[in-house]
Amino acid sequence: MPTMMSKASGRSRPGTAVARPPTAAGEGEEEEIVEGEGEGEGEEPIEEEETDAESRPGTRGGDSVVEFDPSKYVPIEEYRALERDRDALERERATMERERKAERARDSATIATLQEREMHLKEELAEAEDCMDKERKILRLMTRERDGLKTRLDHRQDAEQEREKERERRQEQARKERERLADEDEVDAGALISEIGELQGSMATLKSKFKALEREEAQAQGRVRQLVAEREAWRRVVKGICPVLPCCHL
Repeated sequence: MPTMMSKASGRSRPGTAVARPPTAAGEGEEEEIVEGEGEGEGEEPIEEEETDAESRPGTRGGDSVVEFDPSKYVPIEEYRALERDRDALERERATMERERKAERARDSATIATLQEREMHLKEELAEAEDCMDKERKILRLMTRERDGLKTRLDHRQDAEQEREKERERRQEQARKERERLADEDEVDAGALISEIGELQGSMATLKSKFKALEREEAQAQGRVRQLVAEREAWRRVVKGICPVLPCCHL
């Protein structure tokens, strides 16, 4: 164990040689640190062992001692505190490294979950688009059928109006004919009665045809109501298949 000399007493005090932490001035430079520097003022000084003056560095002829430079030494407590700080920093660095690894693992798991969720959403979107395409096709078919029914109904109404005009024309013609016959007073009563019967038969036929047209119109209206009900049923089916996206085209 190296000893340090006191200039005042010429006696030595025990010390410990440790390495100072690297500094900007000189990295890796070893310096001695005196243990208990400034302590033990009441202790008995330890006499220096007699050695050859020539064998001790820093002496000349045994009449001088090694100069003690306090700037080259730090207290052992400070060195140990630095070691404790270094260990604490190492532990903190290891903890931060573990936390970073755990965070990276969590981020990777989150990214994988989000990617899987994105795939599911894309699949659901594709299914919803297919449902909407089918719905549009059904809507086009229903619109086409509705337009066809409306066109047929309009044609029937036009035909009915034409028949009604024809009936009125015939009735007017019959009335004029009756007036003519009555005015001329030359018409046979039986022929007139038979013609009236024929006209009444024609009127009955026209009435039966009119009722048939009314029945057809009622059937057409029932078909329209049935198509509306089928549309509502398809809407419920589409909503049951695709509850995420609203089917707003129906």
